[in-house]
Amino acid sequence: MNKIISIVILLFVVSCDQFEQEQNLAESKEEKSPRADWVEHSLQPFGMEVVLKVPEAVSDDVEIRRNDNFGRIEFSAGESIDFIISGEHEPFSARKRNLESGIFSIEYVEDHPDFILYKAMLPDGSSEYFNFVKEINYKGELHAVENNPLAEFSEEEIRLMAEIVETFEVKEQLSD
Repeated sequence: MNKIISIVILLFVVSCDQFEQEQNLAESKEEKSPRADWVEHSLQPFGMEVVLKVPEAVSDDVEIRRNDNFGRIEFSAGESIDFIISGEHEPFSARKRNLESGIFSIEYVEDHPDFILYKAMLPDGSSEYFNFVKEINYKGELHAVENNPLAEFSEEEIRLMAEIVETFEVKEQLSD
């Protein structure tokens, strides 16, 4: 009888320990969410009731400007994040034709109906430039978001910018 009680107690202790380990694993997964430490930045002062989230490590470096000369919002943080939100939207098919008819060779790394990530290369293949364009819907109007075309970025930097744009969230009546 003592052996049975000992076995029952042992099984109970093991199952409790296993439950605790599963809980700890679930909590650590929640804590390690890729955007858990990202910080919201409002675009409301620049004409859009929108927030974008950026990694906490670059949050203090965020600069947002409205450029009325070009009708766009310019969003940057440090040297590796620099993109433009434009009210002028060109259909992707037209944009691709324009890209492919230029002096650069174009290779599409990702090609989706509302997002393209591409590599532009000089004809001799000596330089590679990564770029992205994302189509976003803001209050029923399509806008284009793309990296600053005057700067050079690695594929990782472009992917980070695209991930930031993925956090685009309309928030009515934001408070500053």
